[in-house]
Amino acid sequence: KRVAIRFASQHVTVLTVDNGDDAISRAREVCPDIVLADVVMPCKNGYEVSEAIKGDPELAQIPVLLLTGTFEDFD
Repeated sequence: KRVAIRFASQHVTVLTVDNGDDAISRAREVCPDIVLADVVMPCKNGYEVSEAIKGDPELAQIPVLLLTGTFEDFD
């Protein structure tokens, strides 16, 4: 949700999910412009989400950015 807050003032639509399985399902539903995935999340981790997206011919062109660590300004 912190990522969504960062983009709140931009002209983008941010869709969020709570786990890797839902991230893959949602990507298949909406074919997003980019996927931002936390490396550590329930069900499938960010690496597994990336592998699933890149392995799907319908989604393989979507960039996947893996996020790790905290979201504090000083980090």
